[in-house]
Amino acid sequence: IASFIGIDINYGFGLPLADLKSRYGQHLIVGSDLIFQPKSTKWAIGLSGHYGFGNNVKEDVVSAFRTQHEGLLIGSDGFLAEVKLKERVYIAQVWLGTIVPLGSQLSARHGIRIKCGLGYFKHFIKILDESRSLPQFNDEYIKGLDRRTGGILISNFTGYEYLDNKNRICFYVGVEPMWGLGKSLANVQYDTNPYNG
Repeated sequence: IASFIGIDINYGFGLPLADLKSRYGQHLIVGSDLIFQPKSTKWAIGLSGHYGFGNNVKEDVVSAFRTQHEGLLIGSDGFLAEVKLKERVYIAQVWLGTIVPLGSQLSARHGIRIKCGLGYFKHFIKILDESRSLPQFNDEYIKGLDRRTGGILISNFTGYEYLDNKNRICFYVGVEPMWGLGKSLANVQYDTNPYNG
């Protein structure tokens, strides 16, 4: 097998567990990988970047500022305004993986793909003011509300991969549990007041 350099684009579904389960619900993930497989080995190395986004935020970081009228906020113009809370996730990692062949490899390289990755992640709650009437939620103030968290990430992918020798059909499917060892990146949380610095 000759050396191989490839780029893939992937799309997935994320389900937060453990500590993140109390803050976020399910979300979607898009990403891309740069893959290099040397000729002399069955192992491939790769660099990947992923962006996660979702609308299911369970932790209401602006609850202290809401009015009793439908939970809206008071804008700078004196009118009631609404903010939306969104989940945002960024992941970058390097990984090492291989394919355990299944069946004949004459027309396609296919089998069980396994890989392990190590990287960095960051997630936060995006406070979206579509009316732009809430100047109190400026960039600096939001840093004390968005629960910005980051740290080391470990991942383990297991799935099926099919690479046609004539590059007509190439795809893979699988599951990739990720374990993050994160900490708060904010010095203060304005709605709860604890100082993290």
